[in-house]
Amino acid sequence: MRFAIFAGSLLATLAHDTPVANADASVTTPPSDIASELFKPLCAVAPPGVNFVRDCDIAVNTVLFRNNDLNYGAAGSGKADGAQRGRCKIFLAGPRNCQRSGNDMWNDYQQIRAHGCSRCGTKTWGELDVCRTTVNYVA
Repeated sequence: MRFAIFAGSLLATLAHDTPVANADASVTTPPSDIASELFKPLCAVAPPGVNFVRDCDIAVNTVLFRNNDLNYGAAGSGKADGAQRGRCKIFLAGPRNCQRSGNDMWNDYQQIRAHGCSRCGTKTWGELDVCRTTVNYVA
C-alpha cells in the first residue's frame, strides 16, 4: 500500500501540467459530525485514454454491493476489500478489524469527493483513525 501511494505520488510529481497536492498533507475538514476524520489527496494522473473518474463512479455505484451488512474489510479480515472498475478501486485498508458496509463505503466516497479529492483520496475513520477508505488508481 505504501509503495502504491509513493508510486502514485511520484508519478503525479513527474506530470508537468497538473499541480499535485502532497500525499501526506491533510485537507482541513470543516466542523461537522465528521470533524475528526482526515481526508488526503493521493493520485493526480491516470494514463491518457483512461476515463478514471467515470470508472470510479461506476465502481462505487454499480460494482460495490450496497447494504448495511459489514461485507467489506481490510486485508486479513476474510472479507472483500472493496470494488474495482477499470483502473479505479475503492477499498479498505488498516488493521483487519476495519470493516465497513457497502453503504458506508459509498458515503465515504461521496465525502472524499466533497472534501476536494477530485480523483483519488483517503478518508480515515474508526478508533484513532487507523482505518482508511481509499479511492486510488490501480495498475
